[in-house]
Amino acid sequence: MANRNNASGLKDSASPEKQVHLVTSNEAKPPQDFLFVDSSSANPRQKSYRGNRSVRSHVMQRARKERPWSTSRQTIKRGVARLSPEATRSLVVVTIDQTRQNLIQERTLKKEDSQRSHDGNTGVYDGSVRHRSSFPCSMCQSPDCIPGLRFCARCHDRSSGVAPRSHFDTALDPFDTLPVSLTSEVRGLWQYFFNNMCPQGIIPMDIRHQSNILSAECFPAALVSPVFMHGLLCSTALHRYVMGKGSFDSVIYHRQATVSEINSNLNDSELSISDGTIGAVFFLLSVEESMLGLPKLRRIRNQSPDEPNEQVMHMNGLQRMIALRGGLGALTTTRFVQSMILWHVTARAITSFEPPYISPLSKKTEALIPLARSVSSSSISLLMKDDLQRLRIDDVLIDYVDDIAVLSIRISSWLSGETHVFDPLELQNQASLLECSLLHWQNAVTRNALDTTICLGLLAFVVKSSEPKRSMAPIQYKAIKKLREALTKVSIATWSAAPGVLIWVLNVAILCTQTTTEPTTDHFWFLQRAAEVYRSYHIDSEELLLTCLHSYPWVDYEIDEVIRRKWVYANSLSCS
Repeated sequence: MANRNNASGLKDSASPEKQVHLVTSNEAKPPQDFLFVDSSSANPRQKSYRGNRSVRSHVMQRARKERPWSTSRQTIKRGVARLSPEATRSLVVVTIDQTRQNLIQERTLKKEDSQRSHDGNTGVYDGSVRHRSSFPCSMCQSPDCIPGLRFCARCHDRSSGVAPRSHFDTALDPFDTLPVSLTSEVRGLWQYFFNNMCPQGIIPMDIRHQSNILSAECFPAALVSPVFMHGLLCSTALHRYVMGKGSFDSVIYHRQATVSEINSNLNDSELSISDGTIGAVFFLLSVEESMLGLPKLRRIRNQSPDEPNEQVMHMNGLQRMIALRGGLGALTTTRFVQSMILWHVTARAITSFEPPYISPLSKKTEALIPLARSVSSSSISLLMKDDLQRLRIDDVLIDYVDDIAVLSIRISSWLSGETHVFDPLELQNQASLLECSLLHWQNAVTRNALDTTICLGLLAFVVKSSEPKRSMAPIQYKAIKKLREALTKVSIATWSAAPGVLIWVLNVAILCTQTTTEPTTDHFWFLQRAAEVYRSYHIDSEELLLTCLHSYPWVDYEIDEVIRRKWVYANSLSCS
């Protein structure tokens, strides 16, 4: 018993020390390589649950001890808390009415702080947190060694001779993938493009500047095409130079860069007729035409007449590329390029009164912007078609009245701001296609004076409706001259079957020939002719005149007031 008690006493007296020793030895025990799971439980569900829990616990413990990227709290604190005391003091948290605004955290870190995160190319703080490498930098002993290298980001740039880029370059192009180098000149052109050109817009019908096609379609297309980007920069540089905010050297540089990129793309069968290459050629054509209006360049061109005409070269190249592509209707990838070429083709055709240098009326482009001929004709188109049939106008020309009536209703709705269902780009394209169609009909064969008068009146109406804020000077060059000549060949008695058509044509011509300065001879002639017609058909009030005009296709946006003033002026001419 004594021995047993002594043994028990020795056991009890030694047990606390032994327990402490056991706990200490357990803490120092190395991690187990194997896990033993007790499978003697009688309950299968309890056995499965305990086994899975033990396995998960074992795996996570080994991962936390062996992996530096583990998600344990201790590892996160060790990897993130790298800010120096100065950087820690510069962290500012401002709370402004937390019910309305989230917390705003502003970080101001010094470049000399070796404990922060750096961009691998620039050495500029980029706001990201990177994990500490296992080895310090061999040059500056910074713990932020790049994985796989023996240097930190700053020392790596210094040793490799890479010049650090600005923070603007890093934020906009961190991987150096843009088609052009981000120089200060390029950044200035981009800033001018977004601040000055995008808000103004390019669609004449978009009087409220609601379209964002330049920023949403044009610029993204340039980001993936070096040739298109240089063409856009060349056009932007010329615009900035004309406005007195840039140098002409930038225009020359990007023009040469565009030509170089185009020549490089010509070696590739696909790139040579891509939307980017075609768009770049169109930019060069537009730049050459715009530079002809500059007195300095005009003098240089006159001094060297033997040099090749680059404008003609670009136009011929554009024709060839679009023909190889399959026509203007095949440019479906970049809607901006397609529309700009269509407008340019139409404007040149109207100004010169010659067939378009690129026909937009081929079978492939008839579906470009389908005009709804299936839409039931409104009362205005029916009335005008009946009057034209009484005048024995060509049936093909009469068919265009339906399209013009539908377009006038859409334009009136868009300009008045009643609805935003219509896209101004599509409306502008519809107007351009109608103008090309009317020109094609007029130039197909020799027309009589009456058919010519109706065709040119419809053409002038579409041009005026689709460009409400622009001067009609281009259309005066040939179309208005031909309209005046055709009217002189038609007697007043011929219009007795439909006098309203004559009144409509005369007022459209008056609107197209008005200027902000003194009236031109054409404008004065149409006013005199209108005064005679008013007197012959008893148009003795402004309201009666407007009622007659609204019976046909009409867009009353800021036009009715002009007609009222012109009616008063025409009556004063008839009285004198």
